[in-house]
Amino acid sequence: MGKKYLMSGVMMFAVFLLGITMGSEVNAGGNSQPGTDYDPLVAKSYVHQEVETRASILQQRIEELQKEVARLQGVVNRLQKQVASGEALTPNINNENTSGDTSGDTNLQNQTQSGFINTKAGANLRTGPGTSYHKITTLPYYTKLRIIAANDGWYQVEVEGKNGWVYGELVSISE
Repeated sequence: MGKKYLMSGVMMFAVFLLGITMGSEVNAGGNSQPGTDYDPLVAKSYVHQEVETRASILQQRIEELQKEVARLQGVVNRLQKQVASGEALTPNINNENTSGDTSGDTNLQNQTQSGFINTKAGANLRTGPGTSYHKITTLPYYTKLRIIAANDGWYQVEVEGKNGWVYGELVSISE
């Protein structure tokens, strides 16, 4: 009977040591000390904050795109009225369009709009509406610009005394 108690004692001691060892490994692996990046509460609040920030940015972009859609619908409506009334379309004469096709041109001289570069990589200011035109300079993120005209997805802009073209996807309209 003494051997039985001795074996039980040895087994309990082994389980005790195993528990301490496993607990140390779990604690060392997670390092979940309060206030650290591994603390579940800190990690959760960081993720929640990041999701809120990105959702806010996306919501702002959706609103900008909705404004752009409304603006473009107005341009389409104006052009449709001009066509229906037999009035000649008034393309932008400063767009350097060499193909002779003016169907994608829109003159915004009467409705000056402002915008800004919406990509962190910046955007190239070019001499014409396409990548085949020479690059004048690179405009940094959030550079404010005045939009003069639009042509096939490109905006003719004036910025810092320079006139040129920027790809429309890289510009957000300010109202």
